[in-house]
Amino acid sequence: MSYRTRPRSNRFHATVAGLAFLLSLPAAASHAAGDGLIGKWEGPGEGTVSAHIRPDPARAGHFVAKIATAASRCFGQVEVGGRLGKSVTATATPEFAGDDLCTIRLRLTGANRLEVYEVKNCLTFHGAACGFTGKLIRR
Repeated sequence: MSYRTRPRSNRFHATVAGLAFLLSLPAAASHAAGDGLIGKWEGPGEGTVSAHIRPDPARAGHFVAKIATAASRCFGQVEVGGRLGKSVTATATPEFAGDDLCTIRLRLTGANRLEVYEVKNCLTFHGAACGFTGKLIRR
């Protein structure tokens, strides 16, 4: 009995290419979801809180955000950075050596809704009567 080998078909190459494409989708989808952070946001919180979030020109897949708050007799702002995503933690570089990192959590809760939560060590960037925590909408 003799066996004939079949020539490989183009279907095999198409299947491998299709599989490679499907495997790349989750990474592309998460990056696209993180792009939803980019923009200008404002809303109520511990004062009127605003955020201007833009891509970090120095690091692909990262962002830089200027978070500001203003209330009666209290105001402040901080610039934080982090990796793009739907729920991210961003940190600010301390002004002085030995200072703790100001940490803020950003979470997309809808296409045009962003929750900002001041996690720790941000008091030096604003007064005691306000903070960076708030529920913002896209402007």
